Amino acid sequence: MFERVLRPQDAAALFSVSTDVSVLQDFTSKIPFLVNATRQLKAQGATSLYDAVFLASDYLKKAEGRRVIVIVSDGGDTTSSKGLLECLAQAQQSDAVIFAIFTGNLNSSQNLRDLAGERALETLTRETGGDVLKPRFTPGTQNDELDESSLRELDQAFLNVAEQLRTQFALGFFSTNDKRDGTFRKLSVRIKKSGYTARARTGYYAPKS
Repeated sequence: MFERVLRPQDAAALFSVSTDVSVLQDFTSKIPFLVNATRQLKAQGATSLYDAVFLASDYLKKAEGRRVIVIVSDGGDTTSSKGLLECLAQAQQSDAVIFAIFTGNLNSSQNLRDLAGERALETLTRETGGDVLKPRFTPGTQNDELDESSLRELDQAFLNVAEQLRTQFALGFFSTNDKRDGTFRKLSVRIKKSGYTARARTGYYAPKS
């Protein structure tokens, strides 16, 4: 997967999320290191997703270039000390774009926890200019035939994220508000031509003196 998504000049780090958040692999462009780190991932009950997003956003501050967080999760959070809005603010302050691959339940039996997790991921991605990808099935919970299909869909979701990142372009502007007050300032990007929508962050934090 990594070799199909990362370019030679890219670097990635890998976090695991349970009750605690751990850095399994620091920033590297070496694919074998990342693949080896994925073998340390273990499914556990508790999830501190918001803490993970908060820490990953802070971690990205030292990185040069575009900053991207890719979440693979059902969006549920059970043990974080941070809240959704806190981790969102940290991501925005780090200029990070968040993409998510939703692994929760999408069928008619979706419960309140599934729905809350899906909405949380939609908030994080929408506000930072990213996107939520929603494969139909989750690997490991179906029969062998469906699991194989699920893995293909998961792989395609990562490729979709990579494609979106490679087709982005940047818009710049000079603000008439020259106050260095550290406040959040809203942005809106609209396209005049009908049938198109812009996916962009909803604002930014001004520098603070």
